[in-house]
Amino acid sequence: MLFVDILKSFFNNATLLFAVTLGYSYLAQRLTSHSYLRSIVPGLLFGICGLLNMLSPLHVAPGVFIDSRTIIIALSGAQGGFLSAVITASIISVFRLSVGGVGIASALPGIWLNVLLGTAFYYYLQRLTADQTNSKHILSSYFGMGVISTLLAIVPFALLPPGIREETFSTASIPMLVIFPLTGMMAGFLLFQQRRYFEMIATQSNERNMLRTLIDNIPDYIFIKDAQRRFILSNPAHTKAAQATSAHELLGKTAVAYFSPELTAQYESDDRRVLAGESLLAQERQSVNEQGERIYVSTTKVPIRDTLGRVTGIIGISRDITAEKLRAEQTQQLDVERQRTRMLKSFIQNASHDFRTPLSIISTKSYLLWRDPNGADRDERITMINAQITRLSRLMDDTLEMIELNEGVIEYDFQSVNLSRLVQTVAAEYAARVQENRQTLNVAVPEDVVEIEADEQLLMLALRHLVNNAVMYTLEGGTISLRLIPNEQSVSISVADTGIGIAPEDQPHIFEPLYRADKARSYVTGGTGLGLAITKKIVEGHHGEIRLVSTLDHGTIFYLELPSTQPINPPFNRLAAAQGASSPSPR
Repeated sequence: MLFVDILKSFFNNATLLFAVTLGYSYLAQRLTSHSYLRSIVPGLLFGICGLLNMLSPLHVAPGVFIDSRTIIIALSGAQGGFLSAVITASIISVFRLSVGGVGIASALPGIWLNVLLGTAFYYYLQRLTADQTNSKHILSSYFGMGVISTLLAIVPFALLPPGIREETFSTASIPMLVIFPLTGMMAGFLLFQQRRYFEMIATQSNERNMLRTLIDNIPDYIFIKDAQRRFILSNPAHTKAAQATSAHELLGKTAVAYFSPELTAQYESDDRRVLAGESLLAQERQSVNEQGERIYVSTTKVPIRDTLGRVTGIIGISRDITAEKLRAEQTQQLDVERQRTRMLKSFIQNASHDFRTPLSIISTKSYLLWRDPNGADRDERITMINAQITRLSRLMDDTLEMIELNEGVIEYDFQSVNLSRLVQTVAAEYAARVQENRQTLNVAVPEDVVEIEADEQLLMLALRHLVNNAVMYTLEGGTISLRLIPNEQSVSISVADTGIGIAPEDQPHIFEPLYRADKARSYVTGGTGLGLAITKKIVEGHHGEIRLVSTLDHGTIFYLELPSTQPINPPFNRLAAAQGASSPSPR
């Protein structure tokens, strides 16, 4: 009968322990943000469980009774750590002392030894959790803890008085070795699984929050539609593009309410394909941005399926590729231009001698005609022939300049240059032309002489190209301004005009050889598109920098930043640069 009583007692205690386990699991998920409570609450909860357990003990000898207090302490430590185990053990110890009896001698050591066991098992479980150990390993670990906990409760029986000790050993040892480990295994495994479940819920919640943060802050347009093509999710970028006040406003509505008929037809055509089960990956489409401007986007749409594989909606993402598309078109145009340059170079190299021969003949004939006094139209014909010679020579020189620009080397002739006089000299060269065009030329230089180390001829050539461009691309009544500004270690020369300006998409390429922003005007004025490339090379040869600020239809300012002294003599093709002065250098 005693054995049956022991089984009944432990069954009741196990039921109580499982109830407390479920209660702890419920509280644990609400204590994730309070680390100190995660130790205190388990300690109190398991302590109360221990008290309830000891209120219905099983007496096995005079003054000695057994219950599940030790496994409760071990489980408390396993869940909440050392502090939790100490709180539980303290509650149980106080109650056991108040009960009294000879069994105190063995009870107290067993209680506090299980504090150490629970604490050790707590850190052991941390490693198992991190390693994602399987369920069988967890079960066996908790069973082992139950066995050790039981032994820690039985061994102190040796401290009992003779007679009582033997009776206690013979009566309680075998049932305890069976029931305690099983109780600890089941309760511990339940606690462990509950912890894993709540950790999984917390992880999923964090992942959802991170995903939502990403969706809300990414510049791409992200949206989800149901099977009726109604919006059920829209990130802020997509909401702004739809001109909606909020994502909530979009919910339950279709693209018809927010986009033009043309775009809506395109979207619905794609949506029908996706709802039929097709995935659209990186399709180039037209759309609008938040300013209502037409843009190009790369759109991906894939079907959303339920557990049975049926399509229940659409998830889409669109990325603005307008800038990339424009760059690709510009790159393609530049490749064509470079190919043309290579072809022209090959042609000129082979045919330059044939071009110069007729030029020499025309020059000779014009001289003879000038010497021959016959004919009333002699002077007019001479003027026409010389004009054609000048024109052909300039075209030849400009073409050869393109070829020779980056060939050969020559050292700069750096000397002290009066920059104030140089700027005024270039301005004076263009004064007549400016007056003829009914333009205004302003020159601002410091009263004190500004000198730098430079190659005077090349620097003057670079400035001529800039002033020539300013005069050429400024309309009648416009203004050209030259300014010289000395700084501590450098000087700045600016050439500003109120002309036609340079478009933003042309500005990154304006210093490339043969690149023309205004091709039609360049051909009319006879320019070749090499002047700014030559100017940039000269400035860089002076270890300087050239930059521009331009607004279309409002004018352009070129800034030359030059150091006051030169550290080295860089190589430069003086012949190519000198030839470039013979013709305008259009933008």
